[in-house]
Order: sequence, then C-alpha cells, then structure tokens
Amino acid sequence: MNRNHIDTIARRVMIGRKAHSKRETGYIYYHGTRVARIALELLDSLQFRSHWLCRWLCNLALPSRLRNCLVKATCFAGGLLLGSVSTINRDTLFVAALFHDVGKGMEPHAEIGATMAREALKGIVSDHELEEIGSLIRMHNRRGQGSTMAEHLIQDADLLDHFGSQSVWLCFYYSSLSDKPGEEALEYRRSTDMKGYLEYCRKNLNLDLSRRVLERRLAFEDSFFSQFKRELSGRL
Repeated sequence: MNRNHIDTIARRVMIGRKAHSKRETGYIYYHGTRVARIALELLDSLQFRSHWLCRWLCNLALPSRLRNCLVKATCFAGGLLLGSVSTINRDTLFVAALFHDVGKGMEPHAEIGATMAREALKGIVSDHELEEIGSLIRMHNRRGQGSTMAEHLIQDADLLDHFGSQSVWLCFYYSSLSDKPGEEALEYRRSTDMKGYLEYCRKNLNLDLSRRVLERRLAFEDSFFSQFKRELSGRL
C-alpha cells in the first residue's frame, strides 16, 4: 500500500472543506493526519512495553520457581495483548485513521465517511482492505462499543488529538472567531462544556496508556494557561 499516494488522495478530498463552523478549512485532513500517527505510536508503544516487561521479569533476582510463575503469568497476559496488536494491519489502521472524519459535517458522519472513503480508495487498495477501513471508520465514534484493538486505537487517538497543544490552538481559534480578547480563551477552557467534554474523554478512553498520555497533555495545558493568565494580568 502506497501511503504517500493515499495521503495525496486524502488531501485532495479534505483539504478544501470546512466541515465544522468552529474549525479552520481543511481541519479534518490535518486532524486525520495527526490521529493516524498517534494511532501508530500507541500501537508501537503497546508492542514495546509488552516485550520489555517479559524480558525484565526473566532477569529478576528471585527464586526460580517464583520468577517462572511471574514470567508465565505476565507473558500469558502479554501474549493476549501481543496477539491483539500483532494481527493489526498497520496500513489499514493508518488509512482508516486518516479518513475517519472525511464525512464530518454530514450525519451520521461515520457511516457517510466510510462510504466516501470506499469511493476515494476504490482501485487503490484491495477489496478486503476497503472493508476493514470502512469498518474502522464506522466504529471510530462508537465509544464503548469497540471490540478490536484497532478500533480502540483509533478511538483513543481521535480523542487525544483534542488535548495538549491542539486544545490551546482551539481555545484561541474560538476566541478569534468570536472577535473576543485573550481572556475569552481562558473562559472557554473553564466552561461547563469543556469540563464535560474532558470527563467524557476520561471515561471513554480504552487504554491505560491513552489515559496517561491524556494526563500528560493536560499538565501541559495547565502550565501554559497558568503562564498565559499571569501575562494577561501584566505580570512577569
């Protein structure tokens, strides 16, 4: 599968569309690109951590019987995880994440997006890959209903991309659209809507790894907006 060619198709289909009144033109393409990369990075991290833990346990200075029991139990659990991630087709994961919001602005956007992706990619990928990509796109916003690791990865990557530096950007973008001063960005971040969305995301992330990434991104936001508030008040 030629990802560069597929990226060119995705850019052509999405770059000129304004799919959301409070997002810039082409947002769905740039968001999709980030989500695709986040999904792959989550996958790589899961594979690495599972392998590393089994190796670490093997080298522990413990009585052999205890060490062997720990290794067997951990490798069994890790094997279940590795089994679920080792069967993932990285190409279809990437492409489905890239196109996951192609139907944004038309509801149900996941269903419409799956159809749009099939039309855009027909003849570019195999029929089997088209089916898998369409299925992943249809499931990307069905929080709590994902049954495969690939579905969980795209769902989590989608949510994570709304936090950290992207959250900062969106707060200022909303303020700019409303022709509001910088203080408005702070008010928006403290709003009931934003707090509700954060709790929704915390509740619906599938992986512990994703939850740790979310908290790290939130810590960055807290640090940035704390300094921003200081400077708005004219402090050094």
